[in-house]
Amino acid sequence: MLLSTFGLRMAMRLARSSKDKTKDESFSRKQMSGTHGYLFLLMGISMATNLNTSLLTEKVFRCQNFANKCLVAYMFFISVASFVALFLCELDFSTMVMSEWMLVTSHSMHVLVGMFGNGMMARNIFILGYGINGALEAFICFSAAGVVSKLFLNSTYSLIYTGFPAGSIFLGTTQTILNRVVGTSTISQMRKNLVLCHGIHALLSSVAGIWATFLYIKYGHSVKEDDKKDEGEENKTEDEKKSESENKKLSVGQKILQTIESFKYARYYYSRLILVVCAYFLRYFFFPCLIPFVLDIPHHIKLICSLSLILSEFISKLNTVGVNETINPSEKEPSQSHAMFLLMRDAYLHFTIIICIASSSFVLWSSLTGRYHFSKSPIFIFCFIITMGISYGYLSTRSINGCKPVLDYYTKQLDNNGKPMVEEKVANGSGVSDVATLTINVALMFISVFSDTT
Repeated sequence: MLLSTFGLRMAMRLARSSKDKTKDESFSRKQMSGTHGYLFLLMGISMATNLNTSLLTEKVFRCQNFANKCLVAYMFFISVASFVALFLCELDFSTMVMSEWMLVTSHSMHVLVGMFGNGMMARNIFILGYGINGALEAFICFSAAGVVSKLFLNSTYSLIYTGFPAGSIFLGTTQTILNRVVGTSTISQMRKNLVLCHGIHALLSSVAGIWATFLYIKYGHSVKEDDKKDEGEENKTEDEKKSESENKKLSVGQKILQTIESFKYARYYYSRLILVVCAYFLRYFFFPCLIPFVLDIPHHIKLICSLSLILSEFISKLNTVGVNETINPSEKEPSQSHAMFLLMRDAYLHFTIIICIASSSFVLWSSLTGRYHFSKSPIFIFCFIITMGISYGYLSTRSINGCKPVLDYYTKQLDNNGKPMVEEKVANGSGVSDVATLTINVALMFISVFSDTT
């Protein structure tokens, strides 16, 4: 979720030029994707953030629902680990395999805590586990980008991010079925459900770990040999290797400066960037940690609503991806400035997000205060959450996908000196991805903390 823009861009950057590939090699990568590509879907499922079990832990550990605190830990660790993975570490195939097995260990820790834990100690260990999962997600995603670029078709990498919602839906559905089969009337039954839910998650992660280990044993050496050929290490002197190492260190600083430099162009697409922050505020401030988890409705309804939110959001995003965001300059009136033209063009999107945030605030307030009875109706909450899931999926996709077309629009507009207001290389570069992803990461940090303290 959080790493898709960075990760996909890394896979594109690390990919080999098709001119340098032989026909047999292209076939090999295609064959690898067809045979082992679904490993990355399984890895995405293993990394899915399953907050629905907080409905069980609040009863089993005899404490208040702490889904918000799990989300805060997850966001903090993934943000820090993303920075470390991007700028400070050299990630390879072995990093992906080791991180996947560490993820299995983390899920197993949740299983053990579910078996024997109780009270605040169990709660705190559970929260720490979500933080560890977030850090491992960063290392797995960024190291997987390099693995895909060497052995698989680049499109295979997107399966990781298909696995996130698929995992949430699968695990939530599994929990719903277990609640029906095992029951939730006693603490013992709830504890059994909790252990089974996280046990299934650990089992899926173990399968992914075994699969990844098999590929590493079979193909890891070829990836290392490919790296050596690319770098020409066999024909380099020690001085050349030392000089290259220094250049690589310099490139880290240049990469950070380049990312900072990209923010000066954000003033052109600020309208969509504001929409990005507002859309993520709607999703991660209210849902699912406040609505429906803290509402006065039955637990099984909360779980169904949470699943419906993920499913409606997923379907909405799939249907919105194909929306054409190209800006037609002829629609601009002569009296309008470029900024006003673009702002008015997005006015209905901003109006929609304001309505969504206002209605979510009203439902939360009225349900907690008991002011209006309809806000405690399970049917109303269910329908409302589906509506918000569809709205978030639409708005978040439109807001992110609409940033680059704004820069494309400005490449066709001339300044007072007769030069394009934005150069083509800026519009076609990675700056928009950097700005959008960093903005989302920072926003989610503050949003999750704010939601937790509310």
